[in-house]
Amino acid sequence: MSLETIIKKYGAENISFALLKRASAKKDGENAENGLVQWSLETILEHNLDSYFHPASLLKLFISLMASELAAQNNQLEVSKTKYEKNEFNRAIHESISASDNDALAFLVDYLAAYPWDYNLINIENTLKLTPDKQSQDILNKILDSRLQINKFFLEKGFSEKINLVNKCFSFDYYGKERQIYEALGHNQINNRDLIKLLILIEKDFPFILNSMKRVLENNEDDENAEIGVRLHAHDIPSGIINTEDYQAQAFSGKVLAEEFKVKSVYSKAGWNSKVRHDAVLFSMNAESGVCERSQYILTVLTKNLSHDEEILQEIAREVLLTLTSLPESP
Repeated sequence: MSLETIIKKYGAENISFALLKRASAKKDGENAENGLVQWSLETILEHNLDSYFHPASLLKLFISLMASELAAQNNQLEVSKTKYEKNEFNRAIHESISASDNDALAFLVDYLAAYPWDYNLINIENTLKLTPDKQSQDILNKILDSRLQINKFFLEKGFSEKINLVNKCFSFDYYGKERQIYEALGHNQINNRDLIKLLILIEKDFPFILNSMKRVLENNEDDENAEIGVRLHAHDIPSGIINTEDYQAQAFSGKVLAEEFKVKSVYSKAGWNSKVRHDAVLFSMNAESGVCERSQYILTVLTKNLSHDEEILQEIAREVLLTLTSLPESP
């Protein structure tokens, strides 16, 4: 099935994908003297990059980047420098990505929004009335303003003007103040350009986040030493808290990369709910050659209204990646 057939079958507006390749530029000037190689990204394939999609758990990459940068700047977050608190903060970042932990994400969102713990939360329920009392409305407005600081952070970094990252991830529905935030500020949304920009920033400046994305894939049966379903993690994260099942790697693009393209490991984060199914992957086709310091390729796939189809991401990834190899097209 070709990409054109897939797009026609599922609807062009329901799919967004991009494949980018890292290329080395010629050495010149000072860089040539220092032996440094400049890297650039070239687009191999792209489709529908500017349409907006609910990010689902891809939100955790955005929130983790913001949390990491602000903590590094030692700004108003006032992250404790004690070992326990440092590990608690890093643990939340790591688990939100590696295990897609919604509780860890909620912890980080409250941190970033400078959540006002001294507010009388009982009064917030009064805002559910048709005419909320002034005290409750004032409290809700303060919470909305604090949550909007997340969007402001990314807008100042040049992300798309309609990006929205204010809502936490929930398994089923929003309740209480989260429902009110959702109703007031609208759906979370990103486009594929936002996602690509984010991945480039993570790979360049945030090794802790990148390490939390690393996944060893179930690989070809000929490799007796291949590790299956192993989640690598940062050295200061206790191994006992790491989940052993890695659905994100085995059931999304990782399955195609491992089984059909013999890729042994990737940096990835999946996102899915009842509406959407996404994947963001950094990988190298010749990872063992040591040619590239960074991943050779970035693959991003966003879909909506197709989450019931567990094969959709693999279909798209397969056809996109066939442009890199001499493998025959699948029937």
